Amino acid sequence: LKEGEVSRDTIMSGVQVSYTSQVLTKQERDRAELQVPDVFREDPSIATEQMSRAKEATNRIGSIIFSPGLSTEEKRGMLVGLQGLNISSDVAVTLVGMSPGSWPAVESEILRLVGASMQTRISALEVAQVKGGLEARVNPSLPVGYASAVAFLSGSFVRSNVILDQDATGQAKKAVREAIIPVRVAVEKGETIIRDGEIVTASHREKLAAAGLLNPAVRWENLAGTGLPTVILVLIIALYLFLHEGGLRAQPRRLGILGLIIIMT
Repeated sequence: LKEGEVSRDTIMSGVQVSYTSQVLTKQERDRAELQVPDVFREDPSIATEQMSRAKEATNRIGSIIFSPGLSTEEKRGMLVGLQGLNISSDVAVTLVGMSPGSWPAVESEILRLVGASMQTRISALEVAQVKGGLEARVNPSLPVGYASAVAFLSGSFVRSNVILDQDATGQAKKAVREAIIPVRVAVEKGETIIRDGEIVTASHREKLAAAGLLNPAVRWENLAGTGLPTVILVLIIALYLFLHEGGLRAQPRRLGILGLIIIMT
């Protein structure tokens, strides 16, 4: 019987046996492993990268809003078009309206919020929550109306700073698998292992193998129990015919064919 085939017979165990099921043990361990959550760890390089990007962006913003060769509309258009920031028109208007004396404090506050946020552990599910709380953390000493722009710009550089820890996750899953006790299976004599019409599974094959029915070897005691009486009967009939049927005595070939026919029937 091959796994996935349809059984053409109902097979019952001829013995009582118990065994450790590799198939069922693996299933239990696989099921337990699926319940183990992934392990994440903070990656300090992410915070460093985001701070670097924030500094580059604020430098670029400062060069635009205080460029003497650009009109107000041109400044707004360039700010809105900055890649990776998605600056809205309202934020662009606020930035363009800042005085040269107020910008350094605004820039410093943006970088402070980015650095403080990225120093805490932030999962992918927590990013939106962290961004949503930035405006409340803006330094109240900044000019009125700047808090929204500062929160928006600092939020542009807040992202998850945790990564999947492959080693720790693997160790956790391995520990759970090893904690599962191997599954023992008991098969009773006369128990039905598989029924006619059932799809053969790995578990069926394992149970058949344990009962000696998957690839049954020749059992000489069975042959002795079924074949020996037949042989004895054939010899008795052959001896009788040899002694009492003179015609057959002279034709041993016919006598052998007769014996073969008796065995086959």
